Amino acid sequence: MTEFEISLKRYLLEHEMKQVEISKILNVSRSNISQAVKSDHITLNSMRKIVNAIDCDLEIVIKPKSE
Repeated sequence: MTEFEISLKRYLLEHEMKQVEISKILNVSRSNISQAVKSDHITLNSMRKIVNAIDCDLEIVIKPKSE
């Protein structure tokens, strides 16, 4: 699971939302959202669109790898 997927799922769970709500806002299928979120190759642009759809900001943090 990617960090983006984990963070998004946590946010949706905490706010009682579903991916289908994002798909309706972005006018794409729920499966498109699901595939994008699970992808190891999701683009920054796609992450921004998803995060904007739920009225959030996207932060990218560079940190040392955990051991």
